[in-house]
Amino acid sequence: MSSRPRRQSNTATPNSSATSTKDNAAYTLSKKRELFACGGAFFFQTGVPGAFGPQLWEPCQVAVPGPQTTVCCGANFTLSVDEHGHVYQWGIDADEVVRVPTKVAGLQRPIVAIACGRKHSLAMTDKNEVFSWGLGTSGQLGHGDAPMSPIIRPKQINCLKDRHRDPPGKIFAGGNTSGIVTKNNLPLLWGSNKFGQVRYRCASPY
Repeated sequence: MSSRPRRQSNTATPNSSATSTKDNAAYTLSKKRELFACGGAFFFQTGVPGAFGPQLWEPCQVAVPGPQTTVCCGANFTLSVDEHGHVYQWGIDADEVVRVPTKVAGLQRPIVAIACGRKHSLAMTDKNEVFSWGLGTSGQLGHGDAPMSPIIRPKQINCLKDRHRDPPGKIFAGGNTSGIVTKNNLPLLWGSNKFGQVRYRCASPY
């Protein structure tokens, strides 16, 4: 009987401070804000150097530069935010393959929140600006259309720009849906409604 493949690891427990999981991959942040991953690596979604194909049975350090504050997982990709508010991405979100953690271009202000859907992403700046990128065929990017080709660079959601009295406070993403909760706790949702995701006690941003 063959043994499980292993890699040398620097364990993230018992000093881990936050975790995120999706499908068959898991991540944890240590108290030193180092990021560790384990699980499936078939789409480069762990960000561990040289990890592709075999399972990672022990937490291994992700090759993302500097201390990280936040991590979230899509279906086959991962986002993280460092201590300066820069966003890094790796794996496969739509059609683009990012083999190693790479800084996301086009976000000029520090990012304070991120959210991952199945194949799309959201990010919110320190000025409550919300950006989206990735696959938008169900309208989950919030730009008023359903493009067949994915948006590679983050694009600001224009209809949320003028909410000065009640700006976005939190962002969320489901499989093919997205949403915010405003500072006054108003939920605004958009994207796929195939299973009633955006039907109950919510409003479209349009």
